[in-house]
Amino acid sequence: MNTLFFLSSGVSYKTGLLSTKEITESLLNGEWWRHTDSNFYPGKQNNLYFERTDITPKIQKFLEYIKQYCDKYLKPRGIDESNYENIYYIINQLHNELSYESDNPALKPFINYLNKELDFSNNPDFAELDIQVDFKDFCWRAEDFINCVIWHSVYTKNLIQGFDLINEIIENKNFDKIDIVTLNHDLLIERYLSENKIEFCDGFSEPDGDYCYFIPDTYRETSKQVRLIKLHGSINWYRLRHFNKETNTTIDFYIKLLSGKDHWRVYNSKGELFGNTMEAYPIFLTGTMNKLSDYNFGIVRSVHLRYDEILEKHNTIVMSGYGWNDKGINGRLQEWIMTSDEKKIILLHEDPESIKKSRSFMWHRFDDLVKWGRLIPVKKWMSDTKLSDIEKHIK
Repeated sequence: MNTLFFLSSGVSYKTGLLSTKEITESLLNGEWWRHTDSNFYPGKQNNLYFERTDITPKIQKFLEYIKQYCDKYLKPRGIDESNYENIYYIINQLHNELSYESDNPALKPFINYLNKELDFSNNPDFAELDIQVDFKDFCWRAEDFINCVIWHSVYTKNLIQGFDLINEIIENKNFDKIDIVTLNHDLLIERYLSENKIEFCDGFSEPDGDYCYFIPDTYRETSKQVRLIKLHGSINWYRLRHFNKETNTTIDFYIKLLSGKDHWRVYNSKGELFGNTMEAYPIFLTGTMNKLSDYNFGIVRSVHLRYDEILEKHNTIVMSGYGWNDKGINGRLQEWIMTSDEKKIILLHEDPESIKKSRSFMWHRFDDLVKWGRLIPVKKWMSDTKLSDIEKHIK
């Protein structure tokens, strides 16, 4: 038998990672400061001058304003409160429009409204080092800030909990191949597999010094029992630029940086500087509807192409921790489950009926899918589920 796990943020809570609500609270009210390397870090700025001129509290004030605006919009739609994903989507739209990366005339009145309300050109609340920052650059810094908060919030050395079902299935000789698809950016699954001495393929080469290359064909060629597919990126993925001395040209690679390494300067196994990372923080996706576009570029596109191939080889998905708020993911799963009577999702959820509140088209058909045997609710979280609870459904 083969099986596919489909996991999202809910499976990380048992280990102690922050919830979406908690990350949003930290984003808006936590202590953060901006470093000269362009990243934002948790804690208090220890330089009195930079503390006085730090742009971080000003960004937080702006994001709180956007959140209040977003809350008023979402409440009539049945959503009590917005979160960092909703906020990022709005900021991303503003930045793209102001940078001429998009052409959306409907945004112009909103931009005019914000300029009038907040007076970016003259308001000292939107200055860095006492120098006024224009609206476009301020949005750019706000995007960076949100991503840095997420990056630091999902990194943990806590004892990993809640993944024993995966290990139980891997150790069962009735299962040949195990595919783990996750929307999470954290490293819990990799750590869990490594700590349990389970070999897995994640699309990267064997280590070469500080890093591993991304080689997507390894998903097809691997003989390892477990494949890990991270659809939203990871906090250890980077784009690296290598200078080729022989041809006097540069080449870009996607790499997985090994734990504990400096992410700016990357060295190969010979101790030679191989290249520099291109972005200040790792590659992962944030936001809501903007992800539909993000799925079409870079390493994320390559991973999604392999995911499509892998998904078609499965008739059963074991799902846990997913909130059904990603339109692109939902559409793909809807297409998959409706192509055959044999396709089914085993949903591990303490209160599966609550998912009916989702705006996803699929869950408007919740009762039909259950009646047809394509959706099998198991009223347990993955952390409390044993193989014996679901084995008959997988067969």
